[in-house]
Amino acid sequence: MEVNWQLSGLEGYPSGQLAVFETETNDTGRFHIPAWGPKKSPASVTVYGDQPVARFLKRGYEPLIVFEQIDEPGGTMVRAKPHMYPGINGKEILLVPVREFSIDAYAVKTDRFVDSVLKAFVQTRCDKSHVPKLFAELDAMKQLFERAGIQTLLTSQKTECH
Repeated sequence: MEVNWQLSGLEGYPSGQLAVFETETNDTGRFHIPAWGPKKSPASVTVYGDQPVARFLKRGYEPLIVFEQIDEPGGTMVRAKPHMYPGINGKEILLVPVREFSIDAYAVKTDRFVDSVLKAFVQTRCDKSHVPKLFAELDAMKQLFERAGIQTLLTSQKTECH
């Protein structure tokens, strides 16, 4: 599981990370993200109100992306409040088990997840070093899809840094 606060530059394009954490769930399915900050974003970028983004990837479950909920005019383009307190704190987040495994169906479900990860960590400043377990799992999934001859975003995109 990974959580990050994305920095956004001109026109909202990803421009690195303000904070990134990778963790695993314990035996009871709970996870902990350590406290951090205060930390100001550089003047040329912003953190929008839909941050943080939490990404859950666990074998046997559908990938899940959770954004911060914005209940203000302007939606996701509203700047984050000065004291960013994630709305997922203390909430139960349920992962949906893959009941009848079909590699083709699973590959389709991973595309949105992969797109989100690539935009955040590869296509900007290549911050992969902060989330090595996530990319190890994505590499394993990529090999699985390639062996099965399945073309997905994961198999067609470069996941290595330049």
